[in-house]
Amino acid sequence: MLLSVARIGRAHGVRGEVTVELLTDQPELRFAPGNHLQTENFGTLTIEKMHNHGGITLLKFQEVSDRNSAEKLRNQVLRTEVDVSVHEIDEFHVQELLGAAVSAEDGLPLGTVANLEEIAGQSLLTVERDSGEDFLVPFRKEFVVKVDVPAKKIVLKNWEGLLP
Repeated sequence: MLLSVARIGRAHGVRGEVTVELLTDQPELRFAPGNHLQTENFGTLTIEKMHNHGGITLLKFQEVSDRNSAEKLRNQVLRTEVDVSVHEIDEFHVQELLGAAVSAEDGLPLGTVANLEEIAGQSLLTVERDSGEDFLVPFRKEFVVKVDVPAKKIVLKNWEGLLP
């Protein structure tokens, strides 16, 4: 499965470095020198170096040597191939949850997963309803009864005030 690990921001300096918005909790693993990342419009890029500058993550690619080339990469999503069968119980990749059907314990359909957001140290499922109104649910065991990744289904508890 292709896992999105970062979105490229602006160029930094004149030697082809770029800022990135991290979409992974394992940047040291994903951006190790020599790793290959795929882009939608620019093919495969090879990591030369990753470092932080004032709290901002910077990447340097072997294929990019100047600022003009780096600017062309802006807004590209970097993806890497991962084996999704290799993770702990109750651990999921965001891409595995997107589009999953969400229902209540009593079987009432609630919508589909549109996003998984990290806010103030907790994960929130964004559930998109047919009515166009999204709602957020903490992605925690006390609210989520079941996650069936192969079937792309998530069941939420029927807590008063939690569900619309």
